[in-house]
Amino acid sequence: MAQTWKRSIWNISNIKPFSNIKIIKWLYISAPQKIIDLVSDFEENKHEYKNPEIFDEENTKVKFLNPFFEELGWNIRNEGLSAKFREVVFEDTIKMGNKTKAPDSHSD
Repeated sequence: MAQTWKRSIWNISNIKPFSNIKIIKWLYISAPQKIIDLVSDFEENKHEYKNPEIFDEENTKVKFLNPFFEELGWNIRNEGLSAKFREVVFEDTIKMGNKTKAPDSHSD
């Protein structure tokens, strides 16, 4: 069941170009409990999750992105789909010297 989640946005009333704009004090959104839990977990531990020495891209995908999209109804694992009808296509890797990298990675 979806729950309401209250989140402060920002105050821009003291910025001159925006001084005449009505401020949105709170944003109320309805979200599945799983998504609220993911956001809460990130907020509580963001010092770790934002540290690339502790938490890398793959861990971010597994911990947050896959569960988020699964909760929205995406078939992340492509269960029951032929290769032609996959909803998610996993990234290939390439070998550069003695390192394996994603095609969009920057070379060192």
